[in-house]
Amino acid sequence: MGPREPLDEAPARAAEHEHLAGRLGTAVRPHDADHLRLAVVLPHVLDFYREAAAGALAELAGVIGADAGLADRQAKADAFIARVRELSCAVGVPPVLDSLRAEDIPEIARRAMAEAQGFYPVPRFMSTKQCEALLQRLLPR
Repeated sequence: MGPREPLDEAPARAAEHEHLAGRLGTAVRPHDADHLRLAVVLPHVLDFYREAAAGALAELAGVIGADAGLADRQAKADAFIARVRELSCAVGVPPVLDSLRAEDIPEIARRAMAEAQGFYPVPRFMSTKQCEALLQRLLPR
């Protein structure tokens, strides 16, 4: 990818995010709706892509007006991710998945990576260990 990533690639990059959230659905109770899992996972996936997708995230910050007074591309990307977190909080998206269990994480990560790697055009591939680390942040405290 070049220095500026077109926004029309965002749905394809979102596919890996959706797939990871979908894999969570195999380990969490049915009352955790798909859209909720997606919303919980999204800020963490954006954090993972922060540097590799800084151009696209900075552009999205401009689209939603989160880039006011910011000149640096990375600062704009950070502002976009922060706005996603603020919105999640404002609409009641929990920061963790209460039904996620630590013992399920290796299997969720393995399945997500087996299906996602190589098939989705993402700014950066995630290893199984990186996926497990991301999932650890979703555990209830």
